[in-house]
Amino acid sequence: MPQRRHVVSLLAGGAVLSALPQMARAGRAKPGTPPVWLGAGLNASASAAASGLLFPVLSQVAQRNGRRLTDPQALTWITQRVAAGIREDNPMGVRFLTGSQSLQRDETTSLSLVYDFEMVNALPTTMQDGATFAHAYYLVCATGVISILDGNGFWRILGAFPFYLKQALDGGLMERNRVEGWSVGAAAQVAETFHTGAGPSIRSIFVNRTKRFANWKDGYNENFVRVLPVQIAPGAADALRQFKIDRLLTPELVGVIASSELCSGLDIGVLPYANTDALNRFQFQVADFNNLPTAPPPADMIVLRVRITVDLVRREVQPVQRQGFVYVRRGIRLLVEFLDLDNKTIGALRTASVDTDRLFSIDDSTPSRDFQFFESALEKAISNLFHGIRRRDKAMLAAVGVNFDEVRPQIEAINKAAENLR
Repeated sequence: MPQRRHVVSLLAGGAVLSALPQMARAGRAKPGTPPVWLGAGLNASASAAASGLLFPVLSQVAQRNGRRLTDPQALTWITQRVAAGIREDNPMGVRFLTGSQSLQRDETTSLSLVYDFEMVNALPTTMQDGATFAHAYYLVCATGVISILDGNGFWRILGAFPFYLKQALDGGLMERNRVEGWSVGAAAQVAETFHTGAGPSIRSIFVNRTKRFANWKDGYNENFVRVLPVQIAPGAADALRQFKIDRLLTPELVGVIASSELCSGLDIGVLPYANTDALNRFQFQVADFNNLPTAPPPADMIVLRVRITVDLVRREVQPVQRQGFVYVRRGIRLLVEFLDLDNKTIGALRTASVDTDRLFSIDDSTPSRDFQFFESALEKAISNLFHGIRRRDKAMLAAVGVNFDEVRPQIEAINKAAENLR
């Protein structure tokens, strides 16, 4: 996957109504009308979307439908099916555009699904009998965004809920040199179910989180949380380059996964990690508004900042001579710091996880395999930490090297800060 900073346009997304008085920031923003469903869009410039690098699977699906991903209707199939999912159970009273697809002046709050990126990782796997099986993983990261048009015609973010979904793909027996070419097509074949199916899918996650975070009647917390730019310590960066996965396991990937797990783990809305101006490119018109610029969130409204440093990346190989295979243990460790509005530390915790692989052939020792198992370890380290903090789950935290009793005051302080953001 290419580094996002080279191909994605930078954030212009914002915060809540600037017209509200200063003292109101301690309360909740309460729109007068429910959000209008705008549909699905891409967090990418037209050239990045057209390249197929950020969205290889969605690009292939568009091509199969006789379109380019940059076409206005390329994601209509997702927009319509997600809308159907919202309609099935719509306690928030989300509205839907009809006819001219034009927002009216009283429809100033919106709900949208923004795709940040997707990737497919192919893993040829040698079995004990020497046969090669085709495996791959399809990963998509996205963000639900609730926004409002203020009196000056600016889109401002009221709430956001990032999330991701990963699916394993199995192609059966296959020649090793065919697996890479097979993988993206295999992901495209399951794209309909993956994105819009009734089971675990982008649609089902988005709809469930919409019910949690799009409650316009209760209003939206006027303070925000954000994952700061992820840092990779020099030793860890050297290891990533040595394993040739520094362009795969990037700060952007760590930040997007961390934002998603922070949202689900602590049950709080989280500003998008990846900068986005996707709202400016949605295919709709707004009555009486000619320009829809966006504005950055005021720094004093981001009251909880999470700073992550990847400080250790390690791989160990242990041969098992009599059985003809080797164990490969891949581990990753992170320092996660929770900072307040003044950048004072609320809590600082180290979390680590190891994932173990078994290789029957040296041919399987590839950067794509290293990446997949490091990414799996990364997910566990982050997920267990954030979910364990909220649940105060000693076993879950211990599994990633956190001793609850030793850090109890920090965990209570983090939970108190999170409670103020709900």
